Amino acid sequence: MTTSEKKKVATYPTAEEIMAGEMEGLDKYREALKNWNTCYKGNVEKRKLAIPLLARWMLVEAFGTEAACEYSISKSYMYAFNRDTKTLFIDAYNLSIISTLHEAGHAIFGSSELLACRFSTQLFRDVFPKSYAKLEWKGHMLKKKGKKTC
Repeated sequence: MTTSEKKKVATYPTAEEIMAGEMEGLDKYREALKNWNTCYKGNVEKRKLAIPLLARWMLVEAFGTEAACEYSISKSYMYAFNRDTKTLFIDAYNLSIISTLHEAGHAIFGSSELLACRFSTQLFRDVFPKSYAKLEWKGHMLKKKGKKTC
């Protein structure tokens, strides 16, 4: 592996590091997430279809203007944020509120995995406490309890 390849490999924080400190200044994002949840509460399928809207709301909160939000169906099955185009890519095969919030965290805080993980985890925990209680840590990620990962 070359030096430039090593720099591209993300270093992921531990669950302990993610939960070690409470983030300040989350109120406007928490309110945006609560508003989104109110609109789509109770209907799982409707909520999944509204994930791109959640991404757009978070990007508008981050940048203060209407930002591009692309709903990407790709063979790579991944979430990503492109800072140059201000585009948040969403994995249509695995719609996830936490993953969407995580990439919004990158939009707000840059490349820091610790801050993006802390942002998404704390927001999800605060707004969806019952769903959060059903999750368990798998490395730096939260997964449904008992769900196998590759």
